[in-house]
Amino acid sequence: MSNLNVGQVTATTGVNLPNFTNATRPTGSATGQLIYNTDEGLTQLWDGDSWVNICLLYTSPSPRD
Repeated sequence: MSNLNVGQVTATTGVNLPNFTNATRPTGSATGQLIYNTDEGLTQLWDGDSWVNICLLYTSPSPRD
């Protein structure tokens, strides 16, 4: 498998991450690797020791009185 290391990604149609399950996630990945975990429904990052969930939660602002 080839690796592509880029400093900046600009996309107008989206970015597709590799899909893995909990059982098929790679081990010993490069620190900073991003995947989409289909079991968890979350994007995960390899921190050098384990897979860490990346959650970006959006809530709409409360209406002001």
